[in-house]
Amino acid sequence: MKKSIILCVAAILLLLATTTATYAEDPRLTVVNSGPEFVAPDAEFDILVGVEHAEDIVGFQMKIHYDSTQFELIEIVQSGDLAATLNQTSDETTGTITVNYLDINNTIAGAEDLFTITFKAASDVTEGPHTVLWESMEYTNEFVSWDGISDPEKISSDGFDF
Repeated sequence: MKKSIILCVAAILLLLATTTATYAEDPRLTVVNSGPEFVAPDAEFDILVGVEHAEDIVGFQMKIHYDSTQFELIEIVQSGDLAATLNQTSDETTGTITVNYLDINNTIAGAEDLFTITFKAASDVTEGPHTVLWESMEYTNEFVSWDGISDPEKISSDGFDF
């Protein structure tokens, strides 16, 4: 009887140990931004756009939006973490920014800064918190990884944490 109880307890502990590892959270590639807590009228401010949980990323394309009636786009500056040139276009009328990047010789891994966007708030902006950037839902935002051996692989970015 004792032997049966000990075997049952051991089996339960073994099951719990293997089940816990199975349910561990899998971090996914996330696009993040950090900007000011509050925006004041006529003030210039920067928003840093980066990624977290990146793994062997060699390229990306994304389109983001901003309210062009409230914010004037001043400039977009690529991060020093990026070795190749960041290609960018913007349309101040629609408040749209499109960025593309590709460098198969240098990968992006972990948490990396991608670019900084400088805006100037309009004179009639209400001082306080604002959602300045948001993901384009009609555009295919993609990241590409490559292990250097096999063909490049598209990675869907599950989350824009904007």
